Amino acid sequence: MQHLKDYFSQFRIRFSDSGYHRMINPFDTSRHYNMVVNFSQNFTYDWKTGYSKSIAGFVADHSGMAYQDAVDFVGLLDIPTLSGVKPVFNPESSSDVVMPLTTSLFENSVLGERARNYLIERKFDLNVLDDKGWTVGVEGKWLGRIIIPFKIKGKLVYYIGRTFLGEDPKYLNPISTDVGVGKSELLYNQDALYTDTKGYLVEGVMDAETVGDNCVASLGWKLSNQQISLISNSRWKELHIIPDRGFENQALATALFFTGKMDVYIHSLPAGSKDVNDCGFENVIFNNKI
Repeated sequence: MQHLKDYFSQFRIRFSDSGYHRMINPFDTSRHYNMVVNFSQNFTYDWKTGYSKSIAGFVADHSGMAYQDAVDFVGLLDIPTLSGVKPVFNPESSSDVVMPLTTSLFENSVLGERARNYLIERKFDLNVLDDKGWTVGVEGKWLGRIIIPFKIKGKLVYYIGRTFLGEDPKYLNPISTDVGVGKSELLYNQDALYTDTKGYLVEGVMDAETVGDNCVASLGWKLSNQQISLISNSRWKELHIIPDRGFENQALATALFFTGKMDVYIHSLPAGSKDVNDCGFENVIFNNKI
């Protein structure tokens, strides 16, 4: 922790017993103390500009280092205690997740080229996905699948494989003994629950990457009790749900879990699209504030 305090000293940080340490935002020319950093809850926030990132995200933005390098620099931070929820992963222990054999997205091979073409066609930034640890499976049932890691505080806790060769099933999950946790016990991009006050919920990982850094994916529209608890106990004050076409009723049922805890919106998709990755989202069809 001391190396982080030393790093943030360049922003004239003012340490507080509350845990919300005021500092100058280096991205704002006003040089006022509009930004706070909270090491125990792992976020930075500027109420003037709206900037909101995890500590690793802030370090990456400020220093120019790759996101994963920033995660390594920041190290392990405590996950906020969630009432009634058993943490999926203990950040003080190393990951025991057994990954399949993979290669880089930038591998100079037919397999690598087809994976890149698939992701580029879906308008993804390969460098961003590479920084997040996305790779290509090269053996067994994972061959020809993009391996997508799930991380909490930079530590691998789960992964899935998404085919780019058109094979069924579209997604593969690991054997439970290889990861020690089920997909219903966590969310993709789970750290987003603690880095912003506004968030988005979608079903698929690709949709979450399309929407942005403050979007999580549930891998199914019937949320588990643990997933509901994770969102309910997050920093989010505003939740936007974007269902795939045909799943609007399931989205409404999901929204009812959160209407007493935060402002909830459900968005519709443009005509002719099946999910967010097709062409984004548009109208609000439900708002619990109305």
